[in-house]
Amino acid sequence: MNPTHLRIGNIVRDKVSGEWMRITELSETTVYGTVINRDKFPLSPGWEMEGVPITPDVLVKCGFVKDGNEYYLGHKALRDMDLKASEYAGDWSIYLHKTNWQNSVRTFYLHSLMNLFFALTGEELNYSL
Repeated sequence: MNPTHLRIGNIVRDKVSGEWMRITELSETTVYGTVINRDKFPLSPGWEMEGVPITPDVLVKCGFVKDGNEYYLGHKALRDMDLKASEYAGDWSIYLHKTNWQNSVRTFYLHSLMNLFFALTGEELNYSL
């Protein structure tokens, strides 16, 4: 996983065991994470970080509310807009949505959604474990 795609606080998982980690340190070449479920620590040899795929369950744990086939997140920092998540052929598009217009970005992973939210609001997207 490319460290430039991550920020401290992002959530990723171990490719081997599937255990989730929160990023605690970053450098240009190294990423350190803290295993969220300490019962599974230490990770087995050969572990590797990968993104946590966006799923309906992940969206709900981020505070999105299901409405039909889409998910919405309103937040005070978004002002008069909200985020809308819509799935198409296994990929998720996240829309910055206002009454008369919307812009979208396709994302596959929780850390990308967290980074987008931070870029839009200057605040962290809370993920309830």
